[in-house]
Amino acid sequence: MMLRPQQFHDEDNDDDDEPFIIVIHGEVGLGKTTLARLIFHHPWVNQHFDHRFWVDMSNFSPFEPTMSIAKEIAKSLLGKPSDHLQQTLQAMWALLYERLNQSRYLLVLDDLNMFLLEQHSWDQLKHILLSMGAPGSAVIIIPADVYYPTFASTLGSCSINYSLKGISKDAWQELFIKHESMQPKQDIITSTFPADILLQFLDRVYSEFNGFPLFAKIMGSIFRYTETSRWRELVDTFSIEKIRENPSYALILFHNIPPKYAQFFLVNYVYDPYVESRTQSRIIQDKQHMLVIEGFLPHSSDTQTKEAFVIDRFTYYYKHFNLSKHQKAFNLQYVCSIRVSQCSRIPQQCCHLCLLVDSNTCAFPTTLCSSRNKKLRTLILDWEEEEMMLPNERCQIKEIPKQLFAKLVHLRVVNLPATMIQRIPNTVGKLLQLRYLSLSQSEIETLPQSLCNLGNLQILNLAHCEKLRNLHILKLCYCTKLQVLPKSVTRLVNLQELDIECCPWLAELPEDVSNMTKLVYLKMMGCVSLTRMPRGIGQLDALYELSGYIVPDDHHESNALMELQGLTNIEQLGLRNLERVTNPEVAQIVQLHEKKMLRHLALHWEYWQNLDDKSIDYETQLQLFQGLQPASGLQKLDIISYMGKRLPSWMTEGFSDFRTLSEVRLINLRQCDSLPPLGQLQFLKLLEISGMDSLSVVGDAFYGETGTFRYLEVLIFSQMLELEKWEKVEREDEMFRLLRNLTLIECPKLKELEVCLRHLRCLAIWFNNRMLWTSSFLEWHNLKSVDSVEIVGCEELTNLPSGIKHFKKLNQLKIIGCSKLVFLPDWLEKFRYLESLYIFDCAADLIIPEHLRIYLESDIRTLKFISH
Repeated sequence: MMLRPQQFHDEDNDDDDEPFIIVIHGEVGLGKTTLARLIFHHPWVNQHFDHRFWVDMSNFSPFEPTMSIAKEIAKSLLGKPSDHLQQTLQAMWALLYERLNQSRYLLVLDDLNMFLLEQHSWDQLKHILLSMGAPGSAVIIIPADVYYPTFASTLGSCSINYSLKGISKDAWQELFIKHESMQPKQDIITSTFPADILLQFLDRVYSEFNGFPLFAKIMGSIFRYTETSRWRELVDTFSIEKIRENPSYALILFHNIPPKYAQFFLVNYVYDPYVESRTQSRIIQDKQHMLVIEGFLPHSSDTQTKEAFVIDRFTYYYKHFNLSKHQKAFNLQYVCSIRVSQCSRIPQQCCHLCLLVDSNTCAFPTTLCSSRNKKLRTLILDWEEEEMMLPNERCQIKEIPKQLFAKLVHLRVVNLPATMIQRIPNTVGKLLQLRYLSLSQSEIETLPQSLCNLGNLQILNLAHCEKLRNLHILKLCYCTKLQVLPKSVTRLVNLQELDIECCPWLAELPEDVSNMTKLVYLKMMGCVSLTRMPRGIGQLDALYELSGYIVPDDHHESNALMELQGLTNIEQLGLRNLERVTNPEVAQIVQLHEKKMLRHLALHWEYWQNLDDKSIDYETQLQLFQGLQPASGLQKLDIISYMGKRLPSWMTEGFSDFRTLSEVRLINLRQCDSLPPLGQLQFLKLLEISGMDSLSVVGDAFYGETGTFRYLEVLIFSQMLELEKWEKVEREDEMFRLLRNLTLIECPKLKELEVCLRHLRCLAIWFNNRMLWTSSFLEWHNLKSVDSVEIVGCEELTNLPSGIKHFKKLNQLKIIGCSKLVFLPDWLEKFRYLESLYIFDCAADLIIPEHLRIYLESDIRTLKFISH
């Protein structure tokens, strides 16, 4: 398939306002950008379009991709940079709409990382592009990676997806010769090597690499840097494995792939994604922050999703570029790990430096400030001793030399966690390329004014800096001694995330928070000392996430909730202290059902100790709950500590309308004695029900009329003190066909489990579930597909119930904190698939029969027995 500029004309339809949209996709290194450039500069294209815009997305911040596109188009239209335009995103696009004034345009979005564009941003961008310019306008999208979202194919009837394949054999050979030598093809073949042998070799290599132009460049360069006398050896022994082992291959690859992919490899060499340790969570977060600023990861998304993507891409790139996961030939030129206690010289070509410290390290190496190290882009402290990452542990480094930042002016990443550093030198203002600065778990007390010079700084991580007061930061989570935010924090007009989660002593927010008009994420969960919200939060119309929003206890609760009416873009909303609302009609004004972008809603009442308190108006709380009905596009719903006896009708009668709801948590609904029809939620994947003291039977109401829990994967029953029975119902379709994980926590009366969970794999039983261990519980056979059992803190357990013998496929058994367990039964040796037995914090005199111990030690891969 050939893509020709004439196709723009063929698809042009003057009666259709939608532009012609092309998505050029394919593997990395196929030449997507080269093809787009040929189109962009084609004479016909130049004549056909009034305006042409080329936006290289790899050059822009991943935090606001749509604004970056708008500014680049404005720069082209105005003939000068548009950074001085302090306008909202909507105002910027309105300006462009006016300037284009029905003229025909071509927009190329090169290296657009679809993974960075959240659904709301993508929908917004689609709407703008489809309404801007005259009929006949066109957009070319070049995804940054081989994968692109399926919704790219739903842009309209005049959009196409063009799948780029390898180049022709002749073109591939020409590219090979070009990189092998600067001589013409015919000269190099006749002068340095027999033509027939080289051409046969190129035919074979072309097929091996599927015509990828990137590998033509790499193979040509390998020959170029190999003596001609050894060419025959390269030809005769060629294989992908041999090429991979070539000492020049990785280094040549590094210089030929786009810089962003080289940077991806370097980040993963600094933080190896396949290494696990007790510091793994900190390492993962640091690595993810570095990949966010390089444009590989979105700012949002949970850590687990990000890490899964990183490992997936890491594996894919290695396979695609024919690298071994442990091949570090090229990075040894650029990445160095050096123990601070050693006097090792830092290599002059080093770009990424990891300094290994221990608990006695008290200063940076003196050689670090040498002008020889001017190429450094990354400076990281890491630990030889894993125990250093305990919460209160620090190394002894107390200051950063002033000359350090004055000399290393090209630093982009500075990560110095867990030190005794109290101040950042003013010379930090010289690091104009700095993207990421982390001084987490340090003794930082103040921040220098020169930080304001860091125009490229994207992430400032000061988490767990307990002495920090004058805070101009991005992340403040777990600053446990933080009591007040300085008023000056509201001057950070470009701040997009303010994370103050789990700052228990933080009592208030600055009143002028409404000045932070670009704020997208405001996270306040766990700020238990906050009693009210500042006015103006409703003016932050860019907010996507607002968690831990407090309803005040000062007779202004109506005004506080009415503030939320203007948050039309909100995606995640958490409301606290709803018991303070006295006028349920306020909920109607908030209009949650009109917030179509809302994906995650958490409604939190404060736990009421005295359920007989006559001041509690249960009818008012029910009406309030009813009025807080969200839009049907909701994906996650958390209801916490609601104390009414009845649930709103949108849960009991209209739950089936929520077709996208995938996670539900019902926590501490202590007065409710029945469940909503959760089985009607067709795509529910995770369900947690906890603290429903009045519920004794999980019955018909749980399933709904036709519910089968078709996609449910994880189910948790927790602190269900009165639950005795889980009933089954008859359905034509199979029930719980994807349920793999069941967790029972504190269900002491549960003795009848009638439902058959034939696909269940993991069963976790925590704390007091005494009826499960008695002869009264007979339904173990309904769980016979289980292959992993975890028993934690079950003080009443004295021996394993014989019903576990039904678990014929059991391969993992964990028993933790069961102090009364006196022996393991002989029948455990009959589990032919058992691979792991883990016993921790049980009785020191736990009896394991001798023949069973011998059997376990010889046949089981993992046997751990740890007493008190």
